[in-house]
Amino acid sequence: RQYPTSAFNQLITLTRRTTLGTIRNFSLSVLRFIGLIIFSLFMGLIYRDIGKDASNIISNTAFINLSLANIVFVNSVAVILSFPTEASVFLREYRANCYSVAAYYCSKLFADFIPMMA
Repeated sequence: RQYPTSAFNQLITLTRRTTLGTIRNFSLSVLRFIGLIIFSLFMGLIYRDIGKDASNIISNTAFINLSLANIVFVNSVAVILSFPTEASVFLREYRANCYSVAAYYCSKLFADFIPMMA
């Protein structure tokens, strides 16, 4: 399909709009932050004394993998669960040939992943 703007412009515009929506939804941001704090405390208790030596390399690797999986899945679920509320707007704008599906989903992921990585 041909779109009136480039894929990069679509991505920038949609990311800006999604970021504003995320910032305006203060309760969701607070709930995510509280969940992150609880997960961090839980992981801190589990992996408190693993140390820095090579004998605990499996524990260190497990901690890193579990932390990354948490970041990915928590944010992916947020994107998936928010779609039904935005479906009517998305379908109207997609049918009007405003942007591609790929630009929409990439912008949702960028806007939701980057704040949680910090």
